[in-house]
Amino acid sequence: GFVPSGTRTFLCMVTAGALLAVYRLARHLLGSPAAVATTLLTAIYPIWFAQSTLAHGDLFAAAFTLWGLTFYLESISSPDAADTELSPWPKIYAAIFFSLAALSKETGVITPVALALWEAFLSLRDRKLRRHTGWIAALLVPILPLAAWYAYHRHRTGYAFGNPDFLRYNATANLDAHRIALALYHRFLHLTMHMNMFVPVTCALAALLLPAIAGRVRLSRPVLSAIAVVLLANWIAFSVLGGALLTRYLLALYPLVILVCVAEWQRRLQHWEWLAALSAAAFLAGIWINPPYAFAPEDN
Repeated sequence: GFVPSGTRTFLCMVTAGALLAVYRLARHLLGSPAAVATTLLTAIYPIWFAQSTLAHGDLFAAAFTLWGLTFYLESISSPDAADTELSPWPKIYAAIFFSLAALSKETGVITPVALALWEAFLSLRDRKLRRHTGWIAALLVPILPLAAWYAYHRHRTGYAFGNPDFLRYNATANLDAHRIALALYHRFLHLTMHMNMFVPVTCALAALLLPAIAGRVRLSRPVLSAIAVVLLANWIAFSVLGGALLTRYLLALYPLVILVCVAEWQRRLQHWEWLAALSAAAFLAGIWINPPYAFAPEDN
């Protein structure tokens, strides 16, 4: 029936699907131990833990975005992947999942469009348009169902983007340079420090001071560049859009931050699992212990 327990159970199932994407992506890029650490840290990160049973579109958008990223990043993870991959299925799957993300929440289109622009830049830089055309087309597909929805919405209601007052609060009224600068600052803190995220990030920065261990798996340059593009695009977009700086808008980004941290630990430390345990302890504490600054009640 339509009861809170049913809603929360269903949302937990969606969260489990999102975590499965995190595990699959991390295992493909870094191996099983790193995949287990990345998935568990994502699951117990206070914001993910708290949001995983709340009924909102951001969780659906995050789940579909992570699956879309899984097929995209797996495809480009090796240096010659674009030349050797002949199967169109990764592009098809990515287009479907990114489209579902955009239909779950309109801002879900930010990630595929940013990656499409990145692929276009790579095609111009490398002068190999044919090599990147397939991904550019696949990543732009989510615009079509979203545009169709806006057209249908305008036809039925007279408003393309919904209630004018709500649109003003979430978009047009926020186009102020001072507000955007403050939002960029706060969003940066949300991605790197909020709810004890500073623990794995600081450990990763410290690990960068150590030499890499020979033979250890690392994230390839194309994957790191793509992750950086996704983080940068969403950081800027969600500093401009949205009336409230809610952390649930960034749900798809936290696993990527954790993935990069785990990658650097594994690459540079013999017993990196101790850093994973330290981060896990910090995240578990953050679920119940409030930070010494203002935060949204839904963050833990």
